[in-house]
Amino acid sequence: MAIAISTATVPISAEFDLPGQDDPYVLSLPAGPFVRVSVTGATLTVDVAGVEAEITGDFVFEQITRANNTKAVRIGPRTSPRRSWERGRSPRA
Repeated sequence: MAIAISTATVPISAEFDLPGQDDPYVLSLPAGPFVRVSVTGATLTVDVAGVEAEITGDFVFEQITRANNTKAVRIGPRTSPRRSWERGRSPRA
């Protein structure tokens, strides 16, 4: 899991040299307030009308502040999620 938080009112872009790494680490965040949580190898279980599904993958959750000062939450996969359905059946797309 990785967490990024910024309260800066301007975007942040900085490079850091880390011991044992050939390339610098690049930190890039939008103007805040901003929160990002990245989860690797997560499994989300969803039950809809008695049919249980598991979605497994790497996901990113972000809360951003728009220019009009309203908040928005973005959720997305970092990789292609995998899913499995109870009783081995997948619903039609």
